[in-house]
Amino acid sequence: MRLQALRPQLKRDPLGSKHVNALLSAWHWLKAQFYWRRPHEWKRQARALGLQPVYADWVGFFGLDDAGNPWFAEHASWRDRKPVAERELRHVVRAVASRRYFRLRRLRLVRTLTAITCPTCKGTGRPPLPPEHRYRIICQCGGAWWVEPEWIKADQPS
Repeated sequence: MRLQALRPQLKRDPLGSKHVNALLSAWHWLKAQFYWRRPHEWKRQARALGLQPVYADWVGFFGLDDAGNPWFAEHASWRDRKPVAERELRHVVRAVASRRYFRLRRLRLVRTLTAITCPTCKGTGRPPLPPEHRYRIICQCGGAWWVEPEWIKADQPS
């Protein structure tokens, strides 16, 4: 004779549900926004140049002037800013700025007829990463969900 279980058995892992994953993702985003808040030197440098700070990487930072033109400056020589010439980077800077700052919504990009869904994020706007990194790394589309086909680097045999 078998004894009945005292507790009901779970048929699937409760932490594997999509709702729990969404809550964990939101929690990591909130934690990154409020708990790790520290003054960023690059934001002060961008404002000193008359730019709206958009985002920074390990080489330098990107910002927008009053006309909505993207600029880049290296951390080491931040006073020497350069206009961003590459269409891909201009797309990313404007997409990130329009998502981050409400007053820059006018810079939101309009999808062209030749555009394709971003192959990195599959149209979600966020790269497929664990929740703790999802809001720190920017997708190649900048969160706009689309890219132009000529921006996709084809794998070439060596």
